[in-house]
Amino acid sequence: MSRTDHSIKLIGQADSTLEAEFIRWLKDNGYRLPDAAQVTVPGTYAKPDFVYRRSNVRAAVFVDGPAHDEEAVAERDTAADSRLENKGWLAIRVRWNADWRAIMEENPTVFGQGHRQGQQGNQGQQGSRGPQEENGAPET
Repeated sequence: MSRTDHSIKLIGQADSTLEAEFIRWLKDNGYRLPDAAQVTVPGTYAKPDFVYRRSNVRAAVFVDGPAHDEEAVAERDTAADSRLENKGWLAIRVRWNADWRAIMEENPTVFGQGHRQGQQGNQGQQGSRGPQEENGAPET
């Protein structure tokens, strides 16, 4: 399956517009795309938005919007991360207001190297941050 076809499949499986935008951002910036979306990890009671199954690491990626700022949701997220890590998974939280490029650079084993700043011809649309609406929050 081509990279474009795979990204279309992942976008179709996304549970939110933020998750779909994350996949577009990964593709547009040359980062490795997830292997699958919305997969429940056995024995963890966790369903990451995206998973990577690399030969040297298994990663569960959660793309978190503003709702994850609420205390009860944040506690549930922390518990899910712990369950995943106890089963040998790397849990990565990609927050809506974070510097997405910095998260990718912290996890090159998972996401690859991507395009370096300035290499991409359409850089004006390829910022280092996730999408934001006028009020600062993404559409969900």
